[in-house]
Amino acid sequence: MRPAHEIVGVEFDWLAIDREGRLALFATAGSGMAPGFAMEAMESLDAVLSLIETPNWGSAQVWDDYASVGLYVYDWDVSIGAFRRLRTPEGAPDPMLLASMGAMGDRVRIDWDFTLGDDIRPEILR
Repeated sequence: MRPAHEIVGVEFDWLAIDREGRLALFATAGSGMAPGFAMEAMESLDAVLSLIETPNWGSAQVWDDYASVGLYVYDWDVSIGAFRRLRTPEGAPDPMLLASMGAMGDRVRIDWDFTLGDDIRPEILR
């Protein structure tokens, strides 16, 4: 993992699949880490993110928008140097999101279980 100079100072959101097939959104908050796969798949991940309606964009309720389509939601917490879980899914993932992420295969999969703990350290996301 590395801080990518292309995203330092800007909000960069990316998606990943855990080892059980669950989906999560990670928000860098302008200073968080992004794994190489997220940087390499930036355009594909942006296309998937564009499928999600976010009527609460610009407010803290945007996390609820993501949870409502079946995503775990993590935001970078600079004070602990890790991604902190803010929301758990409110139901099953949207089938369109699953299909779109599944089409990217293992390149967006991480060896983690999003149900474990509230924080994910950068070294887990390699």
